[in-house]
Amino acid sequence: MIEISLIRDLVAIFGVIAGLTYYIMTVRNANKARKMTLLMQLRQVQQDTEYLKGTLEVWKPDFDDYDDFLRKYDSSVNPDHYVKRTKMWNFMDGIGYLVNQNLIDMESVYHLMQGTYTITAWLTWRPIIEKTREQSNNPDYMIWFEYLADEMSKMRDRRGLPSYKLHI
Repeated sequence: MIEISLIRDLVAIFGVIAGLTYYIMTVRNANKARKMTLLMQLRQVQQDTEYLKGTLEVWKPDFDDYDDFLRKYDSSVNPDHYVKRTKMWNFMDGIGYLVNQNLIDMESVYHLMQGTYTITAWLTWRPIIEKTREQSNNPDYMIWFEYLADEMSKMRDRRGLPSYKLHI
């Protein structure tokens, strides 16, 4: 015959299991909601009129080499271009960091960034960023931007889409 103490213990165990299950489900749902909120906030930044105008203005710079770039676009010569360029770079760098830390998933970011947007931006600005790293003795400068472009390129490869050569 089952004793009352055994029933009491079983009820307590099932109560703990139910409470733990509820807690795990609540945490998972909260994490999903947090990631979705973050993605929507990133989408808002990306759709901001000023951000879009700035990105268009700096998308295809006209320079022959790093020295020519500095003559035309250095912050002391062209602060407006510097602000717009840095805003775009920091946006990409920040998203790359979030992906690296698994705070947002790559699939969502791929769709948010329209696939090739980040790759094209990286290829455009890579020579300047790499030279800036060298000149400032800061090898980590915009590493998450580069990381994001590399991950986007890998995703395109996995999907069988035309790839981009990011590394020489």
